[in-house]
Amino acid sequence: MKKHCTLVTRSFQPQKNIVNFDILLFKKRFLQPLQKLTSKNQYLKEIIVLINGETDNQFAEAADDNGQFPTVFYLQQLTNLAINGIAIRPIVCKRWGLNVGSASALNMGLQNVSTDLVMFWSAEMDISGRQMNQAIDVMYQEKLNLLGFLRDDWFYHPSRCIPQNTAAIWKTKNLKKIDGFSEFCNGNHQTMITLEDGAQALLAGMEDFHALIQLSAIKKNFSWGMIGSNRPIKWNINQNKRNQLKIKRQETVMNKYIKLLKPKDSIQIYNRVFKKIQRYEFQ
Repeated sequence: MKKHCTLVTRSFQPQKNIVNFDILLFKKRFLQPLQKLTSKNQYLKEIIVLINGETDNQFAEAADDNGQFPTVFYLQQLTNLAINGIAIRPIVCKRWGLNVGSASALNMGLQNVSTDLVMFWSAEMDISGRQMNQAIDVMYQEKLNLLGFLRDDWFYHPSRCIPQNTAAIWKTKNLKKIDGFSEFCNGNHQTMITLEDGAQALLAGMEDFHALIQLSAIKKNFSWGMIGSNRPIKWNINQNKRNQLKIKRQETVMNKYIKLLKPKDSIQIYNRVFKKIQRYEFQ
């Protein structure tokens, strides 16, 4: 495979249809960040946009009588399925799960990737095409298997010190070797965990960390890093209650996954993962 990268991203407006879809919000929160990320981008070959179309899912969009989903419709109308010369391919995922991030959706995107690298990205991560170029240059120069982007206040949160699929570049072949991300992380099993403050939360999400544990266990020389220690990425996340709980549960979820995957070696695996971290700066 040539030195190309496919972008896999998610965009959907829960319970919206073509009539009541918020076009201005779509432009501001998705198309404008995507325009910035793809500008002067030297590596991107294709953009895969995943849309939640699962029946009876509270986060899913509503199709019209012709089966058309609003995000697909407005991508066609507003971009003609290309941006900065890069093709856009919308894919409706009918198996999403309870977690908004959805390992199932990411796997559907991954199945359609044929490039050496795949970048999973959420539009709330304010990344330019130049920064993505630098990140991929570092991956090839340092022979990394995985590179994440450090975000605001990363030094206060262990979960922000590891690659998350809000902005992470993976070697495609490594992910396909483990059949992508574990659908256990969708939370459909409805297992609850107790957080440090006593609150209850669904054991879900952090499919990126789950995959990192697996790859670190089967490949001892699995190399990974984080970029942006000098200029962390601005994370324009909506601070609603759902997102606050999602952020609060991350470290507990990480610890739970280690114990579930490698109960006898949890400490060794944890140390192995975090000892291999390399941090890089943007130029």
